[in-house]
Amino acid sequence: MSKTKLTKLLKSVLDRIKPSPEEARCEKTFAKEIINKLKKTTKAHVVLTGSIAKETFLRESKDVDVFLLFDKKVPKEKFEQLVRNAVERAFPNQRYLISYAEHPYVRLHIGDRRIDVVPAYAIKKASELKSAVDRSVLHTKFVINTLSKNQLNDVLLLKKFLRSNELYGAEIRVQGLSGYLCELLIIHYKSFSNLLKAVSKWKKWIINPVILDTKKYYKKGDYSYLVKRFNTSFIVIDPTDKNRNVAAAVSAANIGKFIKLSRRFLVNTSLNFFNDPEPFYDKLKRMKNKYLIKIKKPQIVDDVLWGQIRKMERMLLDFLKRKDFVVKKILEHANEEVVLAVDFKSTTLTEKKLIFGPFLKLKEDVLKFKKAHFGARFLIKNRRICAYINRDILDAKSALKEFFKKSTLPSHLAKESIKIS
Repeated sequence: MSKTKLTKLLKSVLDRIKPSPEEARCEKTFAKEIINKLKKTTKAHVVLTGSIAKETFLRESKDVDVFLLFDKKVPKEKFEQLVRNAVERAFPNQRYLISYAEHPYVRLHIGDRRIDVVPAYAIKKASELKSAVDRSVLHTKFVINTLSKNQLNDVLLLKKFLRSNELYGAEIRVQGLSGYLCELLIIHYKSFSNLLKAVSKWKKWIINPVILDTKKYYKKGDYSYLVKRFNTSFIVIDPTDKNRNVAAAVSAANIGKFIKLSRRFLVNTSLNFFNDPEPFYDKLKRMKNKYLIKIKKPQIVDDVLWGQIRKMERMLLDFLKRKDFVVKKILEHANEEVVLAVDFKSTTLTEKKLIFGPFLKLKEDVLKFKKAHFGARFLIKNRRICAYINRDILDAKSALKEFFKKSTLPSHLAKESIKIS
Protein backbone atom coordinates (compact mmCIF):
# COMPACT_ATOMS: atom_id res chain seq x y z
CA MET A 1 0.00 0.00 0.00
CA SER A 2 1.27 3.49 -0.87
CA LYS A 3 2.17 5.93 1.88
CA THR A 4 -0.78 8.15 0.92
CA LYS A 5 -3.28 5.28 1.16
CA LEU A 6 -1.81 4.16 4.48
CA THR A 7 -2.08 7.69 5.86
CA LYS A 8 -5.70 7.87 4.72
CA LEU A 9 -6.53 4.50 6.30
CA LEU A 10 -4.93 5.41 9.62
CA LYS A 11 -6.77 8.73 9.64
CA SER A 12 -10.08 6.92 9.21
CA VAL A 13 -9.18 4.73 12.20
CA LEU A 14 -8.29 7.79 14.27
CA ASP A 15 -11.63 9.39 13.43
CA ARG A 16 -13.27 6.36 15.09
CA ILE A 17 -11.08 6.00 18.17
CA LYS A 18 -9.79 9.46 19.10
CA PRO A 19 -11.89 11.45 21.55
CA SER A 20 -13.14 14.73 20.10
CA PRO A 21 -11.84 17.95 21.73
CA GLU A 22 -15.18 18.22 23.54
CA GLU A 23 -14.99 14.59 24.77
CA ALA A 24 -11.40 15.11 25.94
CA ARG A 25 -12.41 18.24 27.87
CA CYS A 26 -15.31 16.36 29.41
CA GLU A 27 -13.04 13.55 30.68
CA LYS A 28 -10.51 15.99 32.09
CA THR A 29 -13.27 17.97 33.80
CA PHE A 30 -14.67 14.78 35.32
CA ALA A 31 -11.20 13.72 36.54
CA LYS A 32 -10.63 17.19 38.01
CA GLU A 33 -13.90 16.94 39.95
CA ILE A 34 -12.82 13.58 41.37
CA ILE A 35 -9.47 15.02 42.42
CA ASN A 36 -11.00 18.12 44.00
CA LYS A 37 -13.37 15.97 46.09
CA LEU A 38 -10.51 13.76 47.28
CA LYS A 39 -8.32 16.76 48.14
CA LYS A 40 -10.91 17.77 50.73
CA THR A 41 -10.80 14.36 52.45
CA THR A 42 -7.10 13.50 52.67
CA LYS A 43 -3.80 15.06 53.64
CA ALA A 44 -2.09 13.12 50.83
CA HIS A 45 -1.05 14.83 47.62
CA VAL A 46 -3.73 13.89 45.05
CA VAL A 47 -2.60 13.52 41.42
CA LEU A 48 -4.09 12.27 38.18
CA THR A 49 -2.05 9.58 36.41
CA GLY A 50 -2.67 7.13 33.57
CA SER A 51 -3.98 7.66 30.07
CA ILE A 52 -6.29 10.61 30.81
CA ALA A 53 -3.41 12.58 32.34
CA LYS A 54 -1.23 11.70 29.33
CA GLU A 55 -4.04 12.22 26.75
CA THR A 56 -3.50 8.71 25.41
CA PHE A 57 -6.97 7.30 26.14
CA LEU A 58 -9.24 5.78 23.51
CA ARG A 59 -12.79 6.99 23.05
CA GLU A 60 -14.05 3.61 24.27
CA SER A 61 -11.91 3.65 27.43
CA LYS A 62 -12.69 6.11 30.23
CA ASP A 63 -10.77 4.77 33.20
CA VAL A 64 -9.61 7.35 35.75
CA ASP A 65 -6.44 6.65 37.77
CA VAL A 66 -5.94 8.84 40.82
CA PHE A 67 -2.99 8.49 43.18
CA LEU A 68 -2.87 9.55 46.82
CA LEU A 69 0.79 10.26 47.50
CA PHE A 70 1.86 9.90 51.11
CA ASP A 71 5.01 10.86 52.95
CA LYS A 72 7.49 8.02 53.32
CA LYS A 73 7.01 8.13 57.09
CA VAL A 74 3.46 6.78 56.71
CA PRO A 75 3.48 2.97 57.28
CA LYS A 76 2.27 0.94 54.31
CA GLU A 77 -0.03 -0.98 56.68
CA LYS A 78 -2.12 2.19 57.05
CA PHE A 79 -2.71 2.62 53.31
CA GLU A 80 -5.95 0.64 53.13
CA GLN A 81 -7.66 2.53 55.94
CA LEU A 82 -6.40 5.91 54.69
CA VAL A 83 -7.67 5.37 51.15
CA ARG A 84 -10.98 3.94 52.44
CA ASN A 85 -11.53 7.00 54.62
CA ALA A 86 -10.73 9.40 51.78
CA VAL A 87 -13.08 7.69 49.33
CA GLU A 88 -15.96 7.22 51.80
CA ARG A 89 -15.88 10.91 52.76
CA ALA A 90 -15.42 12.14 49.18
CA PHE A 91 -18.16 9.91 47.76
CA PRO A 92 -20.66 9.12 50.53
CA ASN A 93 -23.13 6.30 49.79
CA GLN A 94 -21.04 5.26 46.75
CA ARG A 95 -20.31 1.53 46.55
CA TYR A 96 -16.66 0.57 46.13
CA LEU A 97 -14.39 -2.46 46.19
CA ILE A 98 -11.01 -2.96 47.76
CA SER A 99 -8.70 -4.44 45.13
CA TYR A 100 -5.11 -5.56 45.52
CA ALA A 101 -1.88 -4.98 43.63
CA GLU A 102 1.24 -4.79 45.80
CA HIS A 103 -1.06 -3.23 48.39
CA PRO A 104 -4.78 -2.39 48.58
CA TYR A 105 -6.46 0.29 46.49
CA VAL A 106 -10.07 1.38 46.00
CA ARG A 107 -12.08 0.81 42.82
CA LEU A 108 -15.45 2.44 42.24
CA HIS A 109 -17.73 3.15 39.30
CA ILE A 110 -19.50 6.42 38.64
CA GLY A 111 -21.70 6.27 35.57
CA ASP A 112 -19.79 4.44 32.85
CA ARG A 113 -16.38 5.33 34.27
CA ARG A 114 -14.15 3.14 36.40
CA ILE A 115 -12.11 5.02 39.00
CA ASP A 116 -9.09 3.59 40.79
CA VAL A 117 -7.83 5.45 43.85
CA VAL A 118 -4.35 4.17 44.61
CA PRO A 119 -2.19 4.95 47.66
CA ALA A 120 1.54 5.33 47.02
CA TYR A 121 4.61 7.10 48.32
CA ALA A 122 5.67 10.48 46.98
CA ILE A 123 9.03 10.00 45.22
CA LYS A 124 11.13 12.01 42.76
CA LYS A 125 13.29 9.18 41.39
CA ALA A 126 13.28 5.39 41.22
CA SER A 127 15.99 4.98 43.84
CA GLU A 128 13.45 6.24 46.42
CA LEU A 129 10.94 3.43 45.65
CA LYS A 130 9.18 1.87 48.61
CA SER A 131 6.55 0.03 46.52
CA ALA A 132 6.21 -0.85 42.82
CA VAL A 133 3.23 1.47 42.25
CA ASP A 134 5.30 4.49 43.30
CA ARG A 135 6.73 4.57 39.76
CA SER A 136 3.38 5.40 38.16
CA VAL A 137 3.71 9.12 38.79
CA LEU A 138 7.22 9.04 37.29
CA HIS A 139 5.83 7.26 34.22
CA THR A 140 3.14 9.89 33.75
CA LYS A 141 5.64 12.76 34.02
CA PHE A 142 8.07 11.10 31.61
CA VAL A 143 5.42 10.50 28.93
CA ILE A 144 3.93 14.00 29.24
CA ASN A 145 7.40 15.54 28.88
CA THR A 146 8.59 13.25 26.05
CA LEU A 147 5.68 12.25 23.80
CA SER A 148 5.01 14.80 21.04
CA LYS A 149 1.50 15.93 20.08
CA ASN A 150 1.73 14.00 16.79
CA GLN A 151 2.80 10.85 18.62
CA LEU A 152 -0.34 10.92 20.77
CA ASN A 153 -2.22 9.74 17.68
CA ASP A 154 0.32 6.98 17.09
CA VAL A 155 -0.18 5.71 20.65
CA LEU A 156 -3.94 5.58 20.07
CA LEU A 157 -3.44 3.62 16.85
CA LEU A 158 -1.12 1.16 18.58
CA LYS A 159 -3.49 0.67 21.52
CA LYS A 160 -6.43 0.04 19.20
CA PHE A 161 -4.37 -2.30 16.99
CA LEU A 162 -3.38 -4.35 20.04
CA ARG A 163 -6.81 -4.24 21.67
CA SER A 164 -8.47 -5.42 18.43
CA ASN A 165 -6.09 -8.38 18.31
CA GLU A 166 -6.29 -9.20 22.04
CA LEU A 167 -2.74 -8.15 22.83
CA TYR A 168 -3.43 -5.09 24.96
CA GLY A 169 -3.03 -5.24 28.73
CA ALA A 170 -0.33 -6.47 31.08
CA GLU A 171 -2.72 -8.33 33.39
CA ILE A 172 -2.33 -12.10 33.73
CA ARG A 173 -5.49 -12.74 31.68
CA VAL A 174 -3.90 -11.11 28.60
CA GLN A 175 -0.11 -11.12 29.17
CA GLY A 176 0.12 -8.42 26.54
CA LEU A 177 1.45 -4.88 26.19
CA SER A 178 0.57 -2.27 28.81
CA GLY A 179 -0.43 1.30 28.01
CA TYR A 180 2.91 2.57 29.28
CA LEU A 181 4.78 0.07 27.09
CA CYS A 182 2.78 1.29 24.06
CA GLU A 183 3.84 4.85 24.82
CA LEU A 184 7.50 3.86 25.19
CA LEU A 185 7.46 1.95 21.89
CA ILE A 186 6.13 4.99 20.06
CA ILE A 187 8.70 7.23 21.75
CA HIS A 188 11.46 4.81 20.72
CA TYR A 189 10.36 4.21 17.11
CA LYS A 190 8.82 7.69 16.54
CA SER A 191 5.57 6.49 14.90
CA PHE A 192 3.06 3.63 14.61
CA SER A 193 4.21 2.77 11.06
CA ASN A 194 7.89 2.76 12.01
CA LEU A 195 7.14 0.52 14.97
CA LEU A 196 5.33 -2.11 12.88
CA LYS A 197 8.11 -2.06 10.29
CA ALA A 198 10.67 -2.66 13.03
CA VAL A 199 8.62 -5.39 14.74
CA SER A 200 8.08 -7.16 11.39
CA LYS A 201 11.88 -7.52 11.13
CA TRP A 202 12.33 -9.15 14.53
CA LYS A 203 13.76 -12.50 13.44
CA LYS A 204 15.08 -15.27 15.66
CA TRP A 205 14.09 -13.05 18.59
CA ILE A 206 14.22 -15.98 21.02
CA ILE A 207 17.92 -16.48 20.20
CA ASN A 208 18.66 -12.78 19.61
CA PRO A 209 16.46 -10.97 22.17
CA VAL A 210 14.95 -7.58 21.40
CA ILE A 211 16.39 -4.99 23.80
CA LEU A 212 15.23 -1.36 23.78
CA ASP A 213 17.00 1.11 26.02
CA THR A 214 15.83 4.58 24.94
CA LYS A 215 17.77 6.38 27.68
CA LYS A 216 20.90 4.32 26.91
CA TYR A 217 21.48 3.25 30.50
CA TYR A 218 23.40 0.20 29.24
CA LYS A 219 26.08 -0.41 26.63
CA LYS A 220 25.62 -3.15 24.02
CA GLY A 221 28.21 -5.17 25.86
CA ASP A 222 25.81 -5.34 28.80
CA TYR A 223 23.02 -6.96 26.76
CA SER A 224 23.94 -10.56 27.60
CA TYR A 225 23.81 -9.57 31.28
CA LEU A 226 20.32 -8.07 30.78
CA VAL A 227 19.06 -11.25 29.10
CA LYS A 228 20.27 -13.36 32.05
CA ARG A 229 18.92 -10.90 34.57
CA PHE A 230 15.43 -10.53 33.13
CA ASN A 231 15.23 -14.05 31.62
CA THR A 232 13.14 -12.99 28.61
CA SER A 233 13.52 -12.27 24.89
CA PHE A 234 11.80 -8.87 24.97
CA ILE A 235 13.36 -6.23 27.21
CA VAL A 236 12.31 -2.58 27.35
CA ILE A 237 14.28 -0.69 29.97
CA ASP A 238 12.10 1.70 31.93
CA PRO A 239 13.37 5.26 31.30
CA THR A 240 12.47 6.12 34.88
CA ASP A 241 14.10 3.02 36.41
CA LYS A 242 17.01 1.23 34.76
CA ASN A 243 16.40 -1.84 36.92
CA ARG A 244 12.95 -2.58 35.48
CA ASN A 245 11.85 -4.34 32.28
CA VAL A 246 8.56 -2.74 31.21
CA ALA A 247 7.88 -5.70 28.87
CA ALA A 248 8.22 -8.36 31.59
CA ALA A 249 4.51 -9.27 31.49
CA VAL A 250 4.41 -9.94 27.72
CA SER A 251 4.27 -13.68 27.06
CA ALA A 252 6.48 -15.31 24.42
CA ALA A 253 3.34 -16.39 22.53
CA ASN A 254 2.13 -12.80 22.37
CA ILE A 255 5.50 -11.49 21.20
CA GLY A 256 5.29 -13.98 18.32
CA LYS A 257 1.69 -12.95 17.61
CA PHE A 258 2.66 -9.25 17.56
CA ILE A 259 5.41 -9.97 15.02
CA LYS A 260 3.07 -11.96 12.75
CA LEU A 261 0.36 -9.30 12.97
CA SER A 262 2.82 -6.56 12.05
CA ARG A 263 3.98 -8.50 8.99
CA ARG A 264 0.42 -9.24 7.88
CA PHE A 265 -0.64 -5.63 8.32
CA LEU A 266 2.25 -4.31 6.24
CA VAL A 267 1.55 -6.82 3.44
CA ASN A 268 -2.24 -6.55 3.46
CA THR A 269 -3.10 -3.27 5.18
CA SER A 270 -6.77 -3.23 6.11
CA LEU A 271 -9.27 -1.69 8.51
CA ASN A 272 -10.01 -5.25 9.67
CA PHE A 273 -6.93 -5.06 11.90
CA PHE A 274 -8.74 -2.39 13.95
CA ASN A 275 -12.11 -4.12 14.32
CA ASP A 276 -13.45 -5.11 17.73
CA PRO A 277 -12.23 -8.54 18.89
CA GLU A 278 -14.41 -11.49 18.00
CA PRO A 279 -16.71 -12.40 20.93
CA PHE A 280 -15.83 -15.57 22.85
CA TYR A 281 -19.02 -17.44 21.92
CA ASP A 282 -18.55 -16.61 18.23
CA LYS A 283 -15.09 -18.18 18.37
CA LEU A 284 -16.62 -21.33 19.79
CA LYS A 285 -18.64 -21.83 16.61
CA ARG A 286 -15.42 -22.47 14.66
CA MET A 287 -14.26 -25.19 17.04
CA LYS A 288 -15.19 -28.59 15.61
CA ASN A 289 -14.04 -30.96 18.36
CA LYS A 290 -14.60 -28.95 21.51
CA TYR A 291 -15.62 -29.60 25.07
CA LEU A 292 -16.71 -26.86 27.46
CA ILE A 293 -15.60 -26.87 31.09
CA LYS A 294 -17.67 -24.62 33.35
CA ILE A 295 -16.60 -23.71 36.88
CA LYS A 296 -18.20 -21.47 39.49
CA LYS A 297 -16.42 -18.12 39.44
CA PRO A 298 -14.82 -17.31 42.80
CA GLN A 299 -15.11 -13.76 44.17
CA ILE A 300 -11.42 -12.85 44.01
CA VAL A 301 -9.45 -10.15 42.19
CA ASP A 302 -8.88 -10.76 38.49
CA ASP A 303 -5.12 -11.32 38.60
CA VAL A 304 -5.48 -14.01 41.29
CA LEU A 305 -8.37 -15.60 39.38
CA TRP A 306 -6.53 -15.65 36.07
CA GLY A 307 -3.32 -16.84 37.70
CA GLN A 308 -5.26 -19.86 38.98
CA ILE A 309 -7.02 -20.41 35.64
CA ARG A 310 -3.66 -20.39 33.82
CA LYS A 311 -2.18 -22.82 36.36
CA MET A 312 -5.12 -25.20 35.91
CA GLU A 313 -4.76 -24.96 32.12
CA ARG A 314 -1.09 -25.93 32.29
CA MET A 315 -1.95 -28.91 34.49
CA LEU A 316 -4.77 -29.96 32.14
CA LEU A 317 -2.68 -29.64 28.97
CA ASP A 318 0.14 -31.65 30.54
CA PHE A 319 -2.33 -34.40 31.55
CA LEU A 320 -3.95 -34.54 28.09
CA LYS A 321 -0.54 -34.70 26.43
CA ARG A 322 0.43 -37.67 28.61
CA LYS A 323 -2.81 -39.36 27.56
CA ASP A 324 -1.95 -38.75 23.86
CA PHE A 325 -4.66 -36.16 23.14
CA VAL A 326 -3.65 -33.27 20.87
CA VAL A 327 -5.17 -29.91 21.83
CA LYS A 328 -5.38 -27.46 18.94
CA LYS A 329 -6.53 -24.49 21.02
CA ILE A 330 -7.86 -23.59 24.42
CA LEU A 331 -9.99 -20.48 25.03
CA GLU A 332 -11.01 -18.96 28.35
CA HIS A 333 -13.81 -16.68 29.46
CA ALA A 334 -14.82 -15.45 32.89
CA ASN A 335 -18.00 -13.51 33.42
CA GLU A 336 -20.74 -15.01 35.59
CA GLU A 337 -18.77 -18.28 35.51
CA VAL A 338 -15.39 -19.50 34.31
CA VAL A 339 -15.61 -21.25 30.94
CA LEU A 340 -12.76 -23.13 29.24
CA ALA A 341 -13.22 -24.35 25.68
CA VAL A 342 -10.81 -27.13 24.71
CA ASP A 343 -10.57 -27.85 20.97
CA PHE A 344 -9.13 -31.31 20.24
CA LYS A 345 -7.53 -32.50 17.02
CA SER A 346 -9.57 -35.65 17.59
CA THR A 347 -11.84 -36.57 20.50
CA THR A 348 -11.12 -40.31 20.18
CA LEU A 349 -7.98 -42.44 20.16
CA THR A 350 -7.20 -45.95 18.95
CA GLU A 351 -7.29 -48.72 21.54
CA LYS A 352 -3.57 -49.43 21.27
CA LYS A 353 -0.50 -47.26 20.85
CA LEU A 354 3.04 -48.02 19.76
CA ILE A 355 5.83 -47.26 22.21
CA PHE A 356 9.55 -47.46 21.46
CA GLY A 357 11.88 -49.41 23.70
CA PRO A 358 15.69 -49.75 23.80
CA PHE A 359 17.94 -50.63 20.87
CA LEU A 360 18.31 -54.38 20.26
CA LYS A 361 22.03 -54.34 21.09
CA LEU A 362 21.13 -53.41 24.69
CA LYS A 363 20.07 -56.96 25.51
CA GLU A 364 19.47 -56.54 29.25
CA ASP A 365 17.33 -53.45 28.66
CA VAL A 366 15.37 -55.29 25.95
CA LEU A 367 14.56 -58.08 28.43
CA LYS A 368 13.44 -55.53 31.03
CA PHE A 369 11.23 -53.80 28.41
CA LYS A 370 9.58 -57.10 27.46
CA LYS A 371 9.02 -57.96 31.12
CA ALA A 372 7.51 -54.52 31.83
CA HIS A 373 5.05 -54.94 28.93
CA PHE A 374 4.29 -58.63 29.34
CA GLY A 375 1.44 -59.73 27.06
CA ALA A 376 1.92 -56.91 24.56
CA ARG A 377 2.53 -57.45 20.84
CA PHE A 378 6.21 -56.72 20.13
CA LEU A 379 7.91 -55.74 16.90
CA ILE A 380 11.25 -54.39 15.76
CA LYS A 381 11.42 -50.89 14.25
CA ASN A 382 14.60 -49.00 13.38
CA ARG A 383 16.66 -51.56 15.28
CA ARG A 384 14.63 -50.99 18.45
CA ILE A 385 12.22 -53.22 20.31
CA CYS A 386 8.71 -51.73 20.27
CA ALA A 387 5.38 -52.72 21.78
CA TYR A 388 1.70 -52.11 21.14
CA ILE A 389 0.10 -51.41 24.51
CA ASN A 390 -3.47 -50.65 25.57
CA ARG A 391 -4.50 -47.08 26.29
CA ASP A 392 -6.47 -46.56 29.50
CA ILE A 393 -8.53 -43.61 28.14
CA LEU A 394 -9.90 -43.54 24.59
CA ASP A 395 -12.15 -40.47 24.45
CA ALA A 396 -11.61 -36.82 25.34
CA LYS A 397 -14.57 -36.44 27.68
CA SER A 398 -13.39 -39.38 29.77
CA ALA A 399 -9.93 -37.81 29.90
CA LEU A 400 -11.37 -34.51 31.14
CA LYS A 401 -13.43 -36.29 33.79
CA GLU A 402 -10.38 -38.26 34.92
CA PHE A 403 -8.29 -35.10 35.21
CA PHE A 404 -10.82 -33.26 37.37
CA LYS A 405 -11.45 -36.36 39.48
CA LYS A 406 -7.81 -36.97 40.36
CA SER A 407 -6.18 -33.53 40.20
CA THR A 408 -5.80 -31.03 43.02
CA LEU A 409 -6.96 -27.75 41.55
CA PRO A 410 -5.71 -24.27 42.55
CA SER A 411 -7.28 -23.24 45.84
CA HIS A 412 -10.10 -20.96 44.66
CA LEU A 413 -11.45 -23.19 41.86
CA ALA A 414 -14.20 -25.40 43.27
CA LYS A 415 -13.94 -28.94 41.89
CA GLU A 416 -17.51 -29.80 42.91
CA SER A 417 -18.90 -27.00 40.69
CA ILE A 418 -17.33 -28.32 37.46
CA LYS A 419 -19.55 -29.23 34.53
CA ILE A 420 -18.24 -30.78 31.28
CA SER A 421 -20.28 -30.64 28.10
